[in-house]
Amino acid sequence: MDPRAYLTIILVTFIISVFLFWHFYNQAKMKERLIFLEKGAKIEDLITKKKGAKFPWLKTGIIISGFGVGLGMCGIIELVGIRLAHSNPIFNFAIMAICSGLSMIIANYVGNEKSGS
Repeated sequence: MDPRAYLTIILVTFIISVFLFWHFYNQAKMKERLIFLEKGAKIEDLITKKKGAKFPWLKTGIIISGFGVGLGMCGIIELVGIRLAHSNPIFNFAIMAICSGLSMIIANYVGNEKSGS
């Protein structure tokens, strides 16, 4: 098969998957709202409840940046030609794991800031 055909199949499958996720997510949300309204809840209660959920973009960004720093360090080491550990792929994985782990620790401390003191 042609590589373009594989790419087309993967792209169409991805688009269909995203659409189905969106459809079933909205369908479940509408059913939940209908159940709340049948029980006597007000629409204002549903709207204020929605505003409370936040995604931790800062933590996610710090972790992805840490992984990127580790990947960049591996690339620089390979580009410069430093032969550490006899070019073992485990060494590259260790650098990325250490940088990712440090970024997770930093993200944990940034996310748990306590206000007031």
